[in-house]
Amino acid sequence: MGLDGRSGAGRDLNLGKQSLLSNRDRILSVLSEPAKSSDLFLMVAGMGGGTGSNLPTLAEILRPLNLPISVLITLPAESESSLTKVNAIQAVNTLFRQNLNSVVLIDNQKILDFFPGVSLSEYYVRANERIVKSFDDFNRADHAYKIRSLISFDSEDFRKVFSSRGLLIYGSTSFNMTGPLTEDLLMEQMKAIWKGGDLFASGYDYTTAAVIAMILYAPKSVLASTPAEVYERINRSLKNQTHGAAVYTGVYELEEGRPTRISTMIGKMNFPDRVVNLLSQASVEGHGLAEKVRMARPALDLGEVEQMDFFNILTQGDLSGEMDAMLNALEDEDPDVRLRTVLSLSSLNDYERLHPLLMKALKDNDNRVVVEAARILGRIGESPIAE
Repeated sequence: MGLDGRSGAGRDLNLGKQSLLSNRDRILSVLSEPAKSSDLFLMVAGMGGGTGSNLPTLAEILRPLNLPISVLITLPAESESSLTKVNAIQAVNTLFRQNLNSVVLIDNQKILDFFPGVSLSEYYVRANERIVKSFDDFNRADHAYKIRSLISFDSEDFRKVFSSRGLLIYGSTSFNMTGPLTEDLLMEQMKAIWKGGDLFASGYDYTTAAVIAMILYAPKSVLASTPAEVYERINRSLKNQTHGAAVYTGVYELEEGRPTRISTMIGKMNFPDRVVNLLSQASVEGHGLAEKVRMARPALDLGEVEQMDFFNILTQGDLSGEMDAMLNALEDEDPDVRLRTVLSLSSLNDYERLHPLLMKALKDNDNRVVVEAARILGRIGESPIAE
């Protein structure tokens, strides 16, 4: 959905926003039919880019389709640029303030650490598969793994928990059991998931959570040896640990020989420590980048060379052909060609011929071209063209 023939936004938030807005009707047209048979829109993007960081804009575009909207987004790794981190933290903050459903934060740094030594060609495929599988396991909770349902966690339960507003994490863990389940064991396994595991941003205060789900899958022998009051105690413990969150549970009996499995989802939480740390990094690194951008460019002392004007073509003879060529160059699809054309005007003093060229450059959609044209106007000062 690039703007004016572009294939992306080049980490430019304004350009990314305009790209989405200019394609608003196309987006709604494409999604209107699948929206009729969908429960929820799940928007997925990497934070930090010019397009991905404009998910808040995309969410507003989708409002007329009247579906709940959740987002699954990735936070930048430690090694990513300061511009990426600044874009990401701005986008996350905007998403959190919007009237969205759940927001899931995937930590790219954790995924990178989880796949050491994996080749570049395999890394993204395997990382994406891991993220999708974790979500799919929960989505299919009511008709996967089990042979018998004791307490059902159905699709409506999933919808209510996943659609809760605020930040959310989810995950599963498996372990082998031969004896009875205990409250301490179950809480220990769930808290390990709540810490974010190898996918999600870390440092949540789960006492702020408003909703939680726990689904237990276990062989018949394990369930048969576990006292029924353990289930009641774990429910009370979940409420206590989260200071009164709504609790949804499911219990399923598995075939003998299969590992015991716990899936949990906890939602409507505040920002985790990982986001706070990212904000600190973005602030420090972004300040350094801003200083570089504002830094004046040093000029060379050309001495006598500065007065050597061999090819002042715009002030000599009939230049209609050259003017046409310059005007055509300012319409070139390559923004670098347009930029070089404007830069070539910086030493010219024929105001009459500069006028149409600069007027065209000032309307360019590349900020670099506009800035250079404005600088020429500043140099001209009180001339008619400046007015």
